[in-house]
Amino acid sequence: MKKTGYFHTSSDTILMLLLYNITTSVLSLLTLPYLLLMVLLNRQGMTERLSLDLERVAAKLQGKGVIWLQAASVGEVSAVAPLVHTIRKIRPELAIFISTTTTTGLQRAKEVMEKADAFSLLPLDLPFVVRRAIKRINPEVLLLTETELWPNLILQAKSTGCRIAVVNGRLTERSLSRYRIFKGFWSRLLKQIDLLCVQSNDDLRRYSLLGAVPERIVVTGSMKFDVPKREQPARLETDHDRQVIVAGSVREGEEEILIDVFKRLRQNLNDLLLIMAPRHLQRVKKIESIVLKRGLSACRRSQWTHKSLKGVDVLILDTIGELPSTYALADVAFVGGSLAPFGGHNPLEPASHGVPVVFGPYMEQEGTKALLEKGAAFRALNGDELFEDILQLLKDPELRQRMGEAGKRVVEDMRGASRMTAQLLRNRGLM
Repeated sequence: MKKTGYFHTSSDTILMLLLYNITTSVLSLLTLPYLLLMVLLNRQGMTERLSLDLERVAAKLQGKGVIWLQAASVGEVSAVAPLVHTIRKIRPELAIFISTTTTTGLQRAKEVMEKADAFSLLPLDLPFVVRRAIKRINPEVLLLTETELWPNLILQAKSTGCRIAVVNGRLTERSLSRYRIFKGFWSRLLKQIDLLCVQSNDDLRRYSLLGAVPERIVVTGSMKFDVPKREQPARLETDHDRQVIVAGSVREGEEEILIDVFKRLRQNLNDLLLIMAPRHLQRVKKIESIVLKRGLSACRRSQWTHKSLKGVDVLILDTIGELPSTYALADVAFVGGSLAPFGGHNPLEPASHGVPVVFGPYMEQEGTKALLEKGAAFRALNGDELFEDILQLLKDPELRQRMGEAGKRVVEDMRGASRMTAQLLRNRGLM
């Protein structure tokens, strides 16, 4: 049974929340014509984002205790999917509601969290929108992945007696620096959270510095290690005598560097294929332009219908959900968001397939340290080092094998976060 009642606030917390709501409300008013148009056309899932279409969702949850899990996008959804399956096994009588920040994340959730009861885009974090969503969904437990710290969602849920936990939590140094500008506000917000299951000791330290209650923080490891390895996509095959570089989750600012490195590599090794997966699909056209300007040929995955990739220099992965299994094709994998200051993406996906990993200087993801220490990855500081590292790996099959086997051992040693998180949620009375 949920206990009702709002949390206690200080005047500075109320002021910060007021400023936050004023800012978000003003932005909403400024974009009101656009929002109304999107509602009329039902674009960008705007009816869901404004909590105008939750009756359909609520009907699927009616009469059951509800766990609401919020994940940002594709990567976060994939990482916590094992937790959803574990919760379903432990508490089959509960209803599971999944929300995501992005439409691609929502599509991915429906694919990998098929045991959940209902899905929706996350409502905009405005008081009246969130209040309506909380009333319709009526969650007993709210699970927030990584750093999905939405103030109104947390406070409105807490006001109804909902228990709140962060799962697969992480907090980078860059995020900590931003949050600490308003430390008093975030500190009081974090105190509304009953349990924080974080990925590493560094995350524990950062959440503590931001003001989370130390006794409520537990290091569980990263759930990304628990994601089952998927086999190579049946329709995507490469020529067996051709070496393949897979560049995954590539961000703006990295595309030209990677394509230039690839062109240099072709001067040393002729029969190479680059498979590039942009983090954001709207970059596909720009990548095509860069490839063509370098005198190379490009093909989109969605438009490729031939059995052979002969004559294709760069295959652009413009599909959703294929990257993890596409890493299985690689002789060498580059993990993006790391040559530019984005904090990097998941280096464990290629490592789980026994593929040697290369990333840039900005990689901050869980598992990075272990991969480097165990000799499963190279860190390249710039394009020149990236060229040298990949060239060395492509020329040395024994080195590739040693690094690949080391990467698989790292992943295997770090499994179990989903099971541990589910046990903690149960032991702490959250489910």
